[in-house]
Amino acid sequence: RGQTEPVIRLLQVRVEWHAGEPAFREVCRKAAVAAFKDRLGQSFVKNVGFDGAVPLKECLRRLIVLTRLKPGALCQDRTWGFGVVKQLDDFYQKITVDFTKKPSHLMTFAYAGETLEVLGEEHLLARQPRDAAGLAALVRNDPAEVVRLALRSYGPTSASRLKDVLVPSVLAESEWKGFWEAARKALKNDPLID
Repeated sequence: RGQTEPVIRLLQVRVEWHAGEPAFREVCRKAAVAAFKDRLGQSFVKNVGFDGAVPLKECLRRLIVLTRLKPGALCQDRTWGFGVVKQLDDFYQKITVDFTKKPSHLMTFAYAGETLEVLGEEHLLARQPRDAAGLAALVRNDPAEVVRLALRSYGPTSASRLKDVLVPSVLAESEWKGFWEAARKALKNDPLID
């Protein structure tokens, strides 16, 4: 029906059942090839590691990442930070991403599937380019909510990691101390925050 992600999700469940069966790798590869009818999808399948030593669960995770990378999609890389997908090239099997630290960066599909994380619209880094003024107002008026947003985006984290996430992309280094004091004071009685 042209819905590839449910096929991949089903394969992820089946991998749990057939984890020790070497022949199941080929079953997954064939199912992925059959699910993608276009050249771009076929390129994704070729580049996720079905033919190598990459664990099967990781191949399927990479395939989901690649299918979510469309022009305009927000992503994050450990090295380059926040980025916006600019273009996908199924002929050269490369993706162009406008990272904050490196605009128009080319990555192979294989490397992109391995290293990129696709960000949802509610992610802290996604709010910065979409609503910079609203995020700045939230930093000024409700620092506790900014911390909660960061925790929803990144999961449990320490104060030093939180600072690395927020400075300088969301607030300036000089603003950190006042921001953190206000946030700690407001979060003191929150049972979900330690």
